[in-house]
Amino acid sequence: MRKCRRTLPVLGILLPVLLSACAREAAPPRANAAESISAGVTHRTIVRSQPSPLVMHVVEIDLTKAPGVLKLVANQSAPDGWLIATTVSQLAAKAGFSVAVNASFFRVPASRYPEAGERAEAVGGLILEGRTISPKGPGLGLSNAGLCVEGRNVRVEKGFECRGATYGLASGPLLLWQGRPVDTEFADKIFKSPRHPRTAVGVDSAHQKVWLIVADGRQEGVSEGVTLDELKQSLKELGAVDALNLDGGGSSTLVVRVNGGLRVLNVPSTKGSLAANGRSCRRWG
Repeated sequence: MRKCRRTLPVLGILLPVLLSACAREAAPPRANAAESISAGVTHRTIVRSQPSPLVMHVVEIDLTKAPGVLKLVANQSAPDGWLIATTVSQLAAKAGFSVAVNASFFRVPASRYPEAGERAEAVGGLILEGRTISPKGPGLGLSNAGLCVEGRNVRVEKGFECRGATYGLASGPLLLWQGRPVDTEFADKIFKSPRHPRTAVGVDSAHQKVWLIVADGRQEGVSEGVTLDELKQSLKELGAVDALNLDGGGSSTLVVRVNGGLRVLNVPSTKGSLAANGRSCRRWG
């Protein structure tokens, strides 16, 4: 038993960027499940055993029915591009989100995950409430696309401009573009291992439906992660035509409001200490 480390924000509905939190100590789901979170927002769990064990959470948002809109949030310090390390759960609680996932990549001091309250820098462009927080373009050799949000208008675009958007972030790699899988061979080389925990977002052709996917990984025999090609296929089968990979690994986190309280539905894969919300989480790998 090890405690989960606290990592960084920024994506949620009513979306956080950069942080993950610990899940409650529980065995992963044994069967597919579906439930309504709120009007126009549903969650289901996909469990498979082949070609490798996988537990994947899918949140579908119908923007024509959902009472809220998508937003990006972060715990900001000064307007210098730096953010404050905060868990997805804490950001979701503060913002009153019903659904929240981690978003794009971030730099950390001294090449380590920051402690709560320390500063971290967003990698690539980041727009919050119409203000450019991080003006930098693609980073890490992975960010080749952006997620842009303006009210109920949500789109994935190549590169990162997000002109006129209230919220936007650069991330990558781009997974689907106009219904076709995008070559991600370069990203696979950077990630080294093909299977990892992943977070991704997809949008349909009418820009009326959004899918948030969080796949657990690094849990031997329970959920060993998903490849980028498998992620593309899953998003395409759901109905996405444009899709973007977000920060994965130990940052992949899904927080959902259940019975008035927030719960982390997945089991983040982490190695450090400092359990989020004072709870420990089981490491399956």
